[in-house]
Formats: sequence, C-alpha cells, structure tokens
Amino acid sequence: VWVIRVLILQGEPQFPANETEWIVTVATGIFGGAAPFILYLEATRRIPTTTVSQFSTLVPVVALIGGMVFLNDVTTPIQLLGTAIVVVSLSLLARYARAH
Repeated sequence: VWVIRVLILQGEPQFPANETEWIVTVATGIFGGAAPFILYLEATRRIPTTTVSQFSTLVPVVALIGGMVFLNDVTTPIQLLGTAIVVVSLSLLARYARAH
C-alpha cells in the first residue's frame, strides 16, 4: 500500500494505518521475499545448483496459476502457450538429466 501511494499516486510515504495493513505488509515481506530466498538457498545445499536453477523458470507459471486461482485473472492463449512451453521444456530437461 505504501509503495502504491508513493510511486503511483505520488502520495506521502506513511506506515500502514491499521492492523490489517500491517499483517499484509509483514506477510508480503515474509512470503514474497524472505521465504523464497531461504528455500532457494536450502535447495542448493541439497540438490545440484543446475537443477535448482531450472525450477526458477517456474516462477511465471506459478504467478499465472496464482492469478487465475486467487485473483480471477483471465489468461490469454499466448500465456497458456508460454506456460506449456516452460512445463514441456522442464520435463524434457528432467528426462535428459536422468538419461545422462
């Protein structure tokens, strides 16, 4: 909310005004920043880095699905095609890695 007020609406920076805004702000920091970074670092300790990095290509796919499920976003055919390309590419990479 603060970023929207400052960047989009050119308003004055201010702290969240109520408990709900604080909860959303903290949850965004944890689930949108800290948790993914910690999980990525933990994954690189347990799985080869090349494998972990391949899964970073799933970020737009997860964002698309999350938008459809939680925000009722409507997808375009090109978005669905892009999602299919990413998923098929990862599947082919996984098969190639197992074979070699």
